[in-house]
Amino acid sequence: MIYRLFILISIPILLVCCKTNSNIKNKSKLTIYDNALKYVSKDSIFIKKIKNYYSDLSNCKKLNFLVSDYVEPITHEDFPITLYIMTKSIEKYDNINESEKIKVFDSIYSFSGFLMNFNNSIINYDNDDCNLRLNFAKRVNNLLPIKITIIDKQVDPNINYSPRKILYVLEYDGENRIIDREYLITSH
Repeated sequence: MIYRLFILISIPILLVCCKTNSNIKNKSKLTIYDNALKYVSKDSIFIKKIKNYYSDLSNCKKLNFLVSDYVEPITHEDFPITLYIMTKSIEKYDNINESEKIKVFDSIYSFSGFLMNFNNSIINYDNDDCNLRLNFAKRVNNLLPIKITIIDKQVDPNINYSPRKILYVLEYDGENRIIDREYLITSH
């Protein structure tokens, strides 16, 4: 009888504890992505380079950073291996050949995508023509890859259009501090 009472009382307590633990994990993930969004949006060297590289963005007073709610996996086609080799976390793979690096990369960065509630995070919303969409991947091996897509409003339907992409990687130390970043501005 006492055991039943103990079990009946402990089940709701256990459920509340599990739910609280889940909320803490989600807030921790959200904090990592929010900090990354703030870091990218305040990276003045990066912003100056993309404004110089893409002439249509040079007239933008501010760039609008919009966040996709879907955290998605990446592939070596999206992010060249050479971009990751520049980071300290991947230096240990310097001595293997290119095909082995691709296998290691794909094994590390393959995961199921998931939704995060970013509460429609927008930074610097100023002008509708200056929008960049950030697609985060999962942070693995202290690296957080971000695919940034320039949102073009008016595209001629007669051309074969592929959105302009920027590949951005944040590198963290063991204590959630950003220690480095690399990026690659592409022409398509």
